[in-house]
Amino acid sequence: MPTLPRTLIAFALAAGLAGLPAHADPGASAGGPAAAPTAPHHWHGRPRHHHGGEFRHVLHQLDLTPAQQGKITTIFAQSHLDMKAFHADMHQNREALEATSPSDPGYPALIAKAKSNAAAWIQHESDVKKQVYAVLTPDQQARIPQIVAADRAAREAHMKAWRDGAPPQG
Repeated sequence: MPTLPRTLIAFALAAGLAGLPAHADPGASAGGPAAAPTAPHHWHGRPRHHHGGEFRHVLHQLDLTPAQQGKITTIFAQSHLDMKAFHADMHQNREALEATSPSDPGYPALIAKAKSNAAAWIQHESDVKKQVYAVLTPDQQARIPQIVAADRAAREAHMKAWRDGAPPQG
C-alpha cells in the first residue's frame, strides 16, 4: 500500500482510538436510541471494526437517558450525512494519488489535498465529539476516562494472554 493511504488510515485509526465518532449507526432511527454494538470483541488491533466504535462502546456504558440517546443518535446521523460527500472526495483523491507519479507536476497538489482532507476529517470528528459531550451530564463525562482505562486494561490483558499462548477468552 502506498505511504499516503497508510498515513490517512493512520489518521482515521488515531481518531477512532481517541474515541472520536465518524458516522452514525445505520440501524438506529433518527429519534430512537443507537443500536448496541453487535460485533463481538475482536482484539486484533481494534476491538470494534468501524469508525467511532470505541466511543460508542463507551457511550453504551453511561446509562444514557432516552432523551440523551435520541440527541446523540441525531448527532451521529447528521455526521454521517455530512461525511458522505467528503468520503467520495477522499476516495477520488486517493485513487488519483495511486495513479500519479511523484514526479508529476500535479502530485504536490494531490498531497496537499490529502493533508487537507485528513485535517478536515479529524476536525469534523472532534466537533461531533464536542456535540456529544454537550449532551452528557458532568458525572457521565467524568466516567469516560475510567471506562476507557478499563477497556484498555482488558484489551492489553487479552493481548498479553494471546502472546503468551493462552487460549482466547469468550
